[in-house]
Parts: sequence; C-alpha cells; structure tokens
Amino acid sequence: MPPCSLMDLPTELLVEIVSHYTNSYTFLSPFVRQEHNAQREARQQALRSLSQTSSVLRELFLPILWEQFEASKPNFQESHTQSEFAKTVAPYIKSVHITMKLWSNPAEMEAIFLFLQFLRGLPNLSGLQIQRVPWSIVPILTYAFNSVTLPTVTAVSVPNSLDVIFPSFPNVTTLASPELLSGNRLIPAATEKFPRIDAISGLRLGHAKRPHSPSFKWKFVDALSLAFPHLRALSVTSTLPDKASETPEALFAPLHGFPTLSELSLVYENGTLPLEALIEGGKEVLHASRSRETKILRVWSNEVHTGPQVIHVERC
Repeated sequence: MPPCSLMDLPTELLVEIVSHYTNSYTFLSPFVRQEHNAQREARQQALRSLSQTSSVLRELFLPILWEQFEASKPNFQESHTQSEFAKTVAPYIKSVHITMKLWSNPAEMEAIFLFLQFLRGLPNLSGLQIQRVPWSIVPILTYAFNSVTLPTVTAVSVPNSLDVIFPSFPNVTTLASPELLSGNRLIPAATEKFPRIDAISGLRLGHAKRPHSPSFKWKFVDALSLAFPHLRALSVTSTLPDKASETPEALFAPLHGFPTLSELSLVYENGTLPLEALIEGGKEVLHASRSRETKILRVWSNEVHTGPQVIHVERC
C-alpha cells in the first residue's frame, strides 16, 4: 500500500486536526485580555504554510487563516477596504481584535473612521474585541460609532469605558470584559441594550487577597441573574483563594444564582483553591442548574510561556 499523504486525508479530518492547534482566543475564555502572541503567531504560521501548499489546501485553510483578524496598528488606510486582497479575505473574517494602546493621538481620527469602514465591509463579522483604549480616544470612538450599526455582530469584548458604543450592536448575545464587577457601568448598559445576552465572560467576584463578604457577592450575582435570566454560559475571571475564611461551598454559593447555566469556565492558579476542589465546586454549580442542555465545565490556566489554555474539560 502506498504511503498516505496530507492530500489523501478527508477534508473533515484536516479541519479537525487544525481545530486542535492551540488557539489563544475565544470570547468565552475567562482571560478576556488573553491574546497570547506566541500561540497566535505559531498557529497563523502553520495555517499560512498550509494555505500555500496547493490550491486544494489553500481553498480549505485560507478561510481559517483569516477568520480571526488582528488590527492593532493605528495605520488603517483606504487600501484596507479597497484593495483586491481585502475584498478577497473580507468574507472569511469572523472576528476582529484590536488593541488601541498605540492609538493615543486624537489626530488619528481618520484612521478610526477607516477602521469602522473596514468593519462595515465584513459580511460575516460576528465578534469584535476592543481593548486597552486610551481615554483620549473614547470621545472619538463614541462619535464614530454613533453613525454605525453592525447587525451581524453577536459577541463584543470591550473595556468599561466603551458602553457608549453598545447601540451599534443590536444583536449581541455574548458580552466579555476584563472589568465585570459590582458597580461596573457595563452591566446596566448591557441590561438596557442587550436584552438577549446568554453568555458573559470576565465576571469578577472579588480579589483573592481581599475576598468580598458572602453577602456582597450574593447581592451582585442576584442582580446579574435578574438582569440576564437566560444566561447559558459564564466565565469567571477571578481565582478562588485557598486560605480564606470561607469554605469551598461558600465560595461557589453565589454562582448557584444562575438557574439556566450549561457552560462554566473557571481559572486555576497555583496557591489558590486546589484543582480538585475547583472542579468539584464547578460541577456542583452546573448540577444545580435547571438547564436541560449538555453541561460543560472548563478549567483554564495561564502560564507565562504557554499562554491561556484549557487544562480540564468535563461534561457534567
């Protein structure tokens, strides 16, 4: 029998193989600011090489290569929307991620409007992440988004300062932010503008070194469960302490306030709650839910060298 080559494998199997390649970004990761450059670059390079191997593999892997678009440099020009290359890859792009820490000069207003023109030209855009926004840029973004509607976007990830752009996204069901904690302005804004939210990422229940009292957490989670009564997925960013006055049962008690939960993501760190206790607590939260969907617990870690990754997955 002749040896099997890459080209001999079924398309479905090739896609499955690539799906297991480390991908540092998902809107439901508890590490909201978690784009890991080493992971992303390695994955992109592998996909780029595969897409240049043959016309068959190009047709298969080029859409996967471009489905997540990084747009962090403040140099958007008309060519980003008018070139043949842009028109070719535009249908492949499903999510756009932009870090605006370099966009600190208000004179870059034209680039911001070109960026929004780029977003409007993406027919299959479903997710948008904007992070590290300088305060000097917030008024410009507010003005620019005021005349833009992106109805295809169902997932947004934004800092606390950008609740002002929520009206541009009428169909959001997933909200992510690194600052989802009590008193956050995103929560009331999302309650008003996003009535169909069923997934939240970035929830903080208090810093591990200064845990909030159980009554405080109960009030906060009660407010969230009332605001989003159909929550299906939840990612908790804050780690749970190992040495604290609260028992593991008390630590997880606030999360029992979501009666329709079917997906839960938690964070494990050395020196915090033991992994076994974290897993058992998460499973109890899902078991308490009335949801009839398949329940999935994911435990994440974030190592310096490997970046964010799932270290435990379990169907409950």
